[in-house]
Amino acid sequence: MNPFIVTSVFPFIMVAGLSAILFYFVAPIARNIGLVDRPNERKKHALAIPLIGGVGIAISFYLSLLLVPFGLGSYRYILFCMGILFIVGVLDDHQDISAKIKFGVQILAAVIIVADGTVVTAVGNIVSWGGADSLRLGPLAKPLTVVAIVGLVNAFNFIDGHDGLAGSLFGISALVVVYLCGTNGLWRHQYFLLLFLVGILVFLIYNWPSILGQSRQVFLGDAGSMMLGLILAYLLIELSDRSAPVVKTTAAPWIVGIPLVDMVAVIALRLKNKISPTVPDRRHIHHLLVDLGMSKTRILAILVIVQFVFVGIGWFGTTRQVPDWILFWSMFPVMAAYLLIYRQLARRAGRATSLISRN
Repeated sequence: MNPFIVTSVFPFIMVAGLSAILFYFVAPIARNIGLVDRPNERKKHALAIPLIGGVGIAISFYLSLLLVPFGLGSYRYILFCMGILFIVGVLDDHQDISAKIKFGVQILAAVIIVADGTVVTAVGNIVSWGGADSLRLGPLAKPLTVVAIVGLVNAFNFIDGHDGLAGSLFGISALVVVYLCGTNGLWRHQYFLLLFLVGILVFLIYNWPSILGQSRQVFLGDAGSMMLGLILAYLLIELSDRSAPVVKTTAAPWIVGIPLVDMVAVIALRLKNKISPTVPDRRHIHHLLVDLGMSKTRILAILVIVQFVFVGIGWFGTTRQVPDWILFWSMFPVMAAYLLIYRQLARRAGRATSLISRN
């Protein structure tokens, strides 16, 4: 049992209470100032929904951190970078800032984290069946880590387009990290992530329309989705780059799961069609399932189950010391299979959409 939780549960009560209050009382303010997601041809919800999920989670999390029973010096860089992504995300949610500016700030945040020493220095023993030598990245370590962080930030930003999806997928991934921190005695990391997860849980209650009603619904927004990707990237890198890794580097893509493979599939399709990867569209897996006529609940259930499978493989690979080459190379056929399924769904969704439009 985490000794910090035993001695100080009050921050968890505060983050839950503050986030619930903020979601309830800030929503009308967000509507008045235009901080809302309005329906259009790409977004099928019926009402203008306040984009304050990230706002509520961030404010409640940061305030509750002031009450934790340990120093936060080791978290100052990740907290600063979460803060700058939060600010840019809120601005983007309100008035759609340039994709180049948003991408530039994401790179800046990644560079700051890497400068603090959070770097993927090796990817494990992926080229030798029997040897024990890990493939070192050398001078490529820092730039590739920046690419990984920015990629994960955008992966969660991409997948945030269905009620309850981004928060649920993040929660499943984060729970495995929480477990691994606990089994290795990393109580501060575990406490830090659990505190953030409480805010996510409260958000999911407000995000799913059938719980409190659509009039009380809030969306995560770019401010929230980018923070999810950043904090997960930071912890996976931090826990894998150790003399005795808590998370195998080759297991990290499995723990990320659907956000990663869906981003790869969407970008591949956009590049094939000569479309900019930054242009928003309805090509994500949840959009395709909606176009096939599935209900929101069924879509969420399917994707959550698939995420459990992905994350379960990452957990098993880490805890059972599955060889790095198996974890690494097996991800490629899985991604290929996902792409094939994705293309079939895209074709069927396209036919279904054309039939609906003709009728």
